Amino acid sequence: AVYISDLSAWCKIAFTDKKSNPLYYAHHLYLNNEEIKDLVIPDDITSVGVNTFRNGRGFTSLQIPNHITTIGESAFQSCSGLTSVVLPNQLRMIRANAFNGCSKLESLNIPASVEYIYQSAFAGCSSLQSVTAQPTTPPFLYDNSFSKYSIPLNVPSGCKEAYQSAQGWKNFTTINDGNVYYKMSIESQGQGKVVYGTTE
Repeated sequence: AVYISDLSAWCKIAFTDKKSNPLYYAHHLYLNNEEIKDLVIPDDITSVGVNTFRNGRGFTSLQIPNHITTIGESAFQSCSGLTSVVLPNQLRMIRANAFNGCSKLESLNIPASVEYIYQSAFAGCSSLQSVTAQPTTPPFLYDNSFSKYSIPLNVPSGCKEAYQSAQGWKNFTTINDGNVYYKMSIESQGQGKVVYGTTE
């Protein structure tokens, strides 16, 4: 285990080599003697650096402040306990291997601000069931940014063709846009009660 008393100070350490981060060996990070399960990046952090939480296997959820624009290379690589991630709504870049090996991550919502997703950023996320991409212009994506392209990709209304022709994104076998059409029936059943149903 790794014991710290200041999460902000930890986030500011430059772990330029993966083995320089003790989490590479220890896997569990404790803040004031309590293991961090729900990881919330402090508000005073401006970017998540290289290898900052790599191999932290005790984290189950992650929340990143909205002002952060870059997630560094391998920042959360092999955080194999993560099941949910909330990405910031001003995020622009997700660097290589940022979430590689997050094998329990079940869904992914990519904010509208994202412009670049680098190599193997979400490779090895074997439990992913769906990806929702909010940008109306497909972010730059490498062919190996994901390793699982058989899951549904949900994109904004009117953007399906753009994603179908964009590098990397076109590898997804099922792309759904935001246009959902409903048929509604309304039936009165006495005393003014209304019953309605919708079918897609």
